[in-house]
Parts: sequence; C-alpha cells; structure tokens
Amino acid sequence: MYILRYKKTIVFSLIIIMVVWFLQPIYSFYAHKDKLPLPFWGWHQLPEKNPLSEKLYGTRFTKAAQKSLHLIDNHKNTIHSPAISVAVAIDNKLVWAAATGWQDITGKKPITINSRFRIGSTSKAINSIALARLVDAGKINLDHTVDHYIKPLPNPAWQYITPRMLASHSSGLPHYKENTDLFGLYKTITLSTAYESMIDALEIFDSAQLLSQPGSQFSYSTLGTVLLGAVMESVEQKSYFKLVDDLVFEPLNITDVIIAPTTSTDGTNIATSYKRDNRNHQPNLVRKWRPVDLSHRLPGGGFAATSSDLVKLASAFIDTDFISLNTQQLFLQPQRLADGKVNAQNYAIGWRIANTSIGHHELVMHANHGGVSRGAQSWLMVLPKYRMAVAVNINSNVEHFWDFAKISMDIAEAFLDQLNLD
Repeated sequence: MYILRYKKTIVFSLIIIMVVWFLQPIYSFYAHKDKLPLPFWGWHQLPEKNPLSEKLYGTRFTKAAQKSLHLIDNHKNTIHSPAISVAVAIDNKLVWAAATGWQDITGKKPITINSRFRIGSTSKAINSIALARLVDAGKINLDHTVDHYIKPLPNPAWQYITPRMLASHSSGLPHYKENTDLFGLYKTITLSTAYESMIDALEIFDSAQLLSQPGSQFSYSTLGTVLLGAVMESVEQKSYFKLVDDLVFEPLNITDVIIAPTTSTDGTNIATSYKRDNRNHQPNLVRKWRPVDLSHRLPGGGFAATSSDLVKLASAFIDTDFISLNTQQLFLQPQRLADGKVNAQNYAIGWRIANTSIGHHELVMHANHGGVSRGAQSWLMVLPKYRMAVAVNINSNVEHFWDFAKISMDIAEAFLDQLNLD
C-alpha cells in the first residue's frame, strides 16, 4: 500500500513538473507583454549620467553632428531608453555615428558606436537587398510560384504564392498570432529552439491556414519572409546567413551583422535588451529581457547589427554598382493587389515607401523599415534623392513606435540643412 502511494506521488510530481515546464515560457511571454506580473526583483534604475560615443568622418558635417548629438541625448532621456545609437551615411560614405547611454547597466558598460542591437523587422530590409542581388543575377523571378524553387512544398496551399507576394506581404500567410499551427505557435512563444536553416524553420507554420487568397489582400507576415528566405536557400543551396554573407556582407566588407544572440553575455558586443516597468508606470525601471532565440525568423526579424552597418547596407541598396537601377526601381515600387489597388501600407519589395516633408525641406520620398524586437527597436530609412541613409537603434521598447523613430527626421533635417549650405 505504501509503495503504491509512493508511486502515485512520484507520478503526480512528474506531471506537475511537466505542466510547469510547459507553462513557464507561456507565462514569461505574456509577462513581458505586460499581461502578467514579473518578479519584484531584478529591476534597475536608469542611471542619470549618460556616457557618449561619437565619430565624425571628416569635417564637412561638423555642425550637423553637434546638433544631432544634442538631439539624441535628449531623446534618449525622453523615451527612457538605456541607450540609443545613430548613424548617417551620404553618397555611400559613413559621415557620422554616435551613441549615448549604457550597453549594460549592471556591468556599468557604456554603449559605443560599435555596439550591436537586435533590429527586429529591419531585417526585412537586409533580406530585400539580398533578394535584389538574386533578381539581378537572374536566379529568382519574383513572379514564379514558390513550388518552382522548393520541392516538395510542405503545404500545397502555398503553390500559388510568389516571391513578390512574400516580399510585399500579400501571400495570405499569417503573422505570429494568427498562426493556426499550434506546434509552431508554441515555438514562437517559447523562443528556445535554434534553427540552422529557414527550410527547417518552415515547420513552425507549415500546417497553418492562409488568411486570404494569395495576392488578394495585404497582411503583414514575418512568417512569409521566412518562406522567402527558404526560397533563397533553395536557390543558393546554402544556409540563409551564409547566402546573405556571400551576396551582401562580404562584398561590402560588413562584419558586424550577426544572427541575434539569445542573450548579451556571449561576447558578441550586443547591447543588453531591457524591459521597462510599464505595469507600474515606472519607465525608468528596467530589467534584462528573458533569453530568446530568434534564429527561426532570421530574414524577417532575427539579425543584430550596428547603426553604422545599417546605413552602409541602405547606401549599397541605392548604389547602381551593387544593384542595378532597374531592380532598385522595381523594389521601391509600392505593390498592387489583385484588384489593382496599391496596398494599404504602401509596401514595396521589403521596404515601406513614404513621401514626407522633413523639417522645412520639400516633400521627399524615402524607403524605410522599422523593427520591434525583444527589448530593442530599430529604424532605417534611405532618401535616394539625397543619397542619404539614417539608422537609429535602442535597447528597450516604447509603447508607440514613432515616439522612438521620429528622431530620425530631426537628424535628417540637420544633415540636409548642411548639405544645402555647401
């Protein structure tokens, strides 16, 4: 009798352990979205003093750099971010980079212009550059269906989807929370599985239902960008990171763009990602974000980079020696849906397109992409008319994205002012 009771206790204990093991990452996921409380320990006050790091490449833009440095220091305090990093490139040359704040608060490590940040969906701009190179090389036709490249297709419903639809979010594939593949949905909540290739990562949504007929509606989907990455892998017969490295990073001598690490403690010089205490309305209190593996979403949200490398990449995108003018124009054209109307977000091939008055300057077109990652946000824009690119990154999240990204317009204005004076 005693042995039977002992066995029941063991079984019951194992069940409890398994349930806790299964539910803990779900609790952590929602706690980091402010739906549930986080522990009272582990919080840190943002330091009052902010170390500065800056490099001006030449003397032409000294006044613009001085003004912009003051702007970002104030902006960091306004949005309560541990750190902010910015960079500006003009005429395919890096002209200024700066950072202020802390890469690691508890370690008292200042941010520098060489610090990497998780860039979230700004990764889609990098993917667009690699895709453009493949289109230029005649290796991918944007209007061939994906079954032309991936055989067999994991889901027969994908047979009418094209790379153009994937790159412009009209494929009908779901975003994370609309994913009806419950196994995959759980994977994107736990964020604990490393993927070596995007073809392997298709298991996260290979049984998910489409939200709409391919090409008929705009529906933003990072999972669609993952499928596009798998197409690119199939064409190049390489892992996704290797093909982007060969097509983009190595030719541009860019060495600091990496797969975002799970934490900031592995020697990758990445800014610690922080969670603000939003539940208690104390934005100056932060804690380290939980470890997350973002390798499954690499083409659409899994890179880490410096601000300097981002503006170098954007500058290369509008360099006809790197990508042909025809392909540039194709990729910067807002895409139309099956009914002939331009999609609601003016989304092109991997970039959003906007026409904006920057300060007192005339209306100008810019291509851009923002990113929201775990404990980090990113913004990259390129103004082809002025051959200018601006990147901004922080290691925390704000409630309204533009509260963070709008500083890019002030920085662009400062440098445009100086351009007009020359």
